Amino acid sequence: MTTLAPSMSAIPRPPFLASIGAPDDPESLASERLAAKRYEEVLEVLMEAYGNALFRYCQQQLRDRDLAADVHQTVFVQAFDALPSFGGRSSFRTWLFGIARHRCLDAAKIRRRRERRFQLTDRLPEAPSEGLGPEERLSGHRRRRALADCLASLAPRIRDAVLLR
Repeated sequence: MTTLAPSMSAIPRPPFLASIGAPDDPESLASERLAAKRYEEVLEVLMEAYGNALFRYCQQQLRDRDLAADVHQTVFVQAFDALPSFGGRSSFRTWLFGIARHRCLDAAKIRRRRERRFQLTDRLPEAPSEGLGPEERLSGHRRRRALADCLASLAPRIRDAVLLR
């Protein structure tokens, strides 16, 4: 008896699906090496497969090439440290991009804090200089600078509370 439908193994795979599940698929290679506890090799596979895409993602999120390079490196260091506990609940790609997302958010938060610290002197009111001599203006400038330095040394939440008061 002949069948009308060809067997599934006889149907060629489309080119865009050819690498999925193939022996040289980065996910498969990384999984094999992870099972063998060859963590350095896992990291090499992941860096080769996803390194450029992760860097582009970091650069897109941070809009700063140098900061993106730092975050990119941090992602792989953190991934390497966490490889022994990788549970496989997601693909390596998804896992790496999740780490990158959180590190980009952290870097952006730190950058905002630094920028805000440098803007403190802009938010301090200028003392009226009319009728003041050079010594009084210099003294006022020194007091404002000392106040700005003190504010900059406070924790961000405390500093915000002081400035709002």
